[in-house]
Amino acid sequence: TGKTPHDPLQGFLHFKYSKAGGPVIRVIKPGKRTPFILDPDGNIQTPYEERGSKLPRGPSGKYRHIASYSMEELIALGWDGATYTSTKGRHAARGHHVPFVVGYDSDENDDYEPIDVAAGKRAGVIGLPPDENGLYMTIPDMQNSGRPQLMQIKNAR
Repeated sequence: TGKTPHDPLQGFLHFKYSKAGGPVIRVIKPGKRTPFILDPDGNIQTPYEERGSKLPRGPSGKYRHIASYSMEELIALGWDGATYTSTKGRHAARGHHVPFVVGYDSDENDDYEPIDVAAGKRAGVIGLPPDENGLYMTIPDMQNSGRPQLMQIKNAR
């Protein structure tokens, strides 16, 4: 349920390369429709196959960030409800949980069209739902200690 550290949600890491060729690791909070695939050790692994950026450039030459898509557009893209915290890039959604759709996540080297964060929050596209804010989640430990790493997921202020 994620309500206590003893019963956490199970998140996973998604690895890719930025457009500049550097490694990028996304911490993914699965959605209600995210498929779960276990590795041989019983850890959840990414169910997504990375195929590069699919973001189209707008008329301004800037990209449209996934946080500015409507719920209808996200459903049309096959969004399963998974989110990640956008931590890099030049856009207004930094630090917020935003939808994760393979190929539509942000890149630190891209410029983005303006994002109306308040409208995205009202539409349920930006941020965690109130009942998920503060839940506990584990992810595989990147130091390979054999134990999952516990974290608490929270909305940005």
